[in-house]
Amino acid sequence: LREISAIAGGKGGGRPDSAMSGGRDIFLVTQRNRFRGDCFCKFVDTFGFAGEGAFVYLQRVVVDDSTVRSNHVACFQQENIARHDVAGRNFHFNALTPLEVSAGQGVSAPFVGVVGDKIVVVGGCNFPGVPAAEGGAKEFYGSVYTYEASSWSKHALSVPAVAYGVSVQVPEGLVCIGGAGADGTTSAVYLLSEKDGALQTTTLPALPEAKSEAAGAYDGTYIYVAGGETNSAYRLKYEDGKWDAKWENLPALPGRVRKQPAGVVQSAAISKHFYLFGGFAPATASDTAYV
Repeated sequence: LREISAIAGGKGGGRPDSAMSGGRDIFLVTQRNRFRGDCFCKFVDTFGFAGEGAFVYLQRVVVDDSTVRSNHVACFQQENIARHDVAGRNFHFNALTPLEVSAGQGVSAPFVGVVGDKIVVVGGCNFPGVPAAEGGAKEFYGSVYTYEASSWSKHALSVPAVAYGVSVQVPEGLVCIGGAGADGTTSAVYLLSEKDGALQTTTLPALPEAKSEAAGAYDGTYIYVAGGETNSAYRLKYEDGKWDAKWENLPALPGRVRKQPAGVVQSAAISKHFYLFGGFAPATASDTAYV
């Protein structure tokens, strides 16, 4: 860790090229720049990045009996990706019982999280009749499903019929933020929680604007929301099940809009940072679509 600290946070044209191993555990240190500069990767011994450094990214991966397989350790150069993959021995996916909401279909873009000890799927949309490719009508749902004992249960609780909102997990349950439905985009925010074994909703302060196709995360003190149909960003103080009366405006995101990005909070050396990744900008009268 001292070796990591020595190269973390530096700016300029440094060339960190470092890997530390202990048995099967390999800690890879990569320095990422602002999508410029030279990029090279070598596995298994080293993973390096040359260019103007912005921050250091640490990922722990596992070598399974010296077999190189799949996990995402990526190095970026402009719009190209150089990837070297390693699989964790204990990392795998198991198929669950399919969720059927209507006409044998599940839903797209619902709120998803955990409330109590149950997985919850809230809202979402699909095309129950004519497929989208054939001009079918999209339907939005205001239903709540929980997964327990290998089966899904639909609850009588009624929630706004929206999709494309932001799901943020907090200790008390799932915060559902914004979204879009048959009546347009909403600024509504609510907490889905459990009390005495029953699901309930609690209204939280609405966003300063309606927002959908955005991203968010929680750092233990603030709920962050950013991107979507506009470049605005906000945060709401939320601690121990209590929250402020309104959202705080944050600086707008640079560049074009970011619809459907991914957001995450990560602890740094002395603070926590909210990161926004990816997204796409739709075509406009003056610009082509951009991912």
